[in-house]
Amino acid sequence: AGINQMLGNYGSTLDIENPAFYRKGSDSDFHSFISGLKSGSYGAVIFYDVNPVYSTGKGKEIAEILKNNKGLLSISFSDKLDETSSLCTFTCPDHNYLESWNDAEPVSGHYYLAQPTIAPLFKTRQAQESLLVWSDNKVSYYDYIRSYWKKNVYATISTSFSFEDFWTKSLHDGYVKTGSSY
Repeated sequence: AGINQMLGNYGSTLDIENPAFYRKGSDSDFHSFISGLKSGSYGAVIFYDVNPVYSTGKGKEIAEILKNNKGLLSISFSDKLDETSSLCTFTCPDHNYLESWNDAEPVSGHYYLAQPTIAPLFKTRQAQESLLVWSDNKVSYYDYIRSYWKKNVYATISTSFSFEDFWTKSLHDGYVKTGSSY
């Protein structure tokens, strides 16, 4: 910290004003989830882009629950049969990130867009698209993201652009910083 202060990095290289939302997991929430699985509190569980049987210290417990709790509906959105998805009731192959629409706010006020760079290579469907279909929502995930951006991001930007022009520029740039002029 002292070296960064001496070099003048605060406010230029290091931004401590805007919180980063990376790795916001909660150990206590995860342990509560495991307890709920053990007690049968859940009728269904969805694993999205995770492999907790392999990557957590509670992997053996999760594996036993998935193997032995026949009343539990378990769904894995994974691009391969890994340790967790191979134990689930259903594995729903997810698009690769290069085949998908997505957005994120990794740092407060900084929104990022990801658009497909390749067509789907296999017979997969993006996980978010599946969730929309299963919830009987007729909108595509692309339209869902556009609608979210119009309501929650575009509304915070000072711009003379129409939403269509804003959307096109955001796709081109890949990100938007809220509170800025556009």
